[in-house]
Amino acid sequence: MDKNMVIKNSTDLRNLIEDIYRITNKNAVKKDPFSFERERESIINDIVAVFNQLFLNEGASYSDIEFLGIGATSYVFAVKSKVIKIGSDRYTNNIRNNPYILQPVFRKSFEFKGNILEGLFVEVVERVKTFKDINEDELYELYASFRNIGLEWIDVEPRNVGALLKDNVINWKLPTVFENDLNGEEIHEVRKAGDLVVLDTDFIYEPMAPEEFFNCYEDEEWDFIPIVRKFRKRYEKEKSHKK
Repeated sequence: MDKNMVIKNSTDLRNLIEDIYRITNKNAVKKDPFSFERERESIINDIVAVFNQLFLNEGASYSDIEFLGIGATSYVFAVKSKVIKIGSDRYTNNIRNNPYILQPVFRKSFEFKGNILEGLFVEVVERVKTFKDINEDELYELYASFRNIGLEWIDVEPRNVGALLKDNVINWKLPTVFENDLNGEEIHEVRKAGDLVVLDTDFIYEPMAPEEFFNCYEDEEWDFIPIVRKFRKRYEKEKSHKK
């Protein structure tokens, strides 16, 4: 996909979403082309509606759509102060809300034929400052914050962390029909502009027993295994010293 693409009108936007839809669901096209085509128009219409809400809220238009790049599961775009990710479904589709994730304005799976693994997943969040590298102690502080509230963040990499440009609340001017599939928990702590948060909400779980964790992930040679192993030991050691 061309980094310098220009979206001029609704036709360009629909074509873009259809391209992502077909690429993301190429296996579904082969398995059931009739159902795929039947669902296609509905899903594209829904995602166009998300962009229209963004345009209204941001005072933006088609030409303000900026292609930022391709992540592990998503095509990533910006519309002024907001980022929209469109791609395949998440490993952790439904997570517990907490202060240490970038608060999503919108997070939903648009399902194809009732199967959450075939369709498009859309998330709208605030723009943040991103980093190529982060001090290991800062990464550990975020990791430990999750552990302290009964969760574990395991995709511990600098590319998954950003510094807030605004306080970590849902900054939205207009009434919205947007849905949010986070488990609704009241957040008593609000991270402030400049604080670090986790951007990618995949791989945030209830902590696994060590043998279960490494059985799940070590065989797949995930890049985060060494640092998570190190942070687990550090956290348990610090916890035992506090007793």
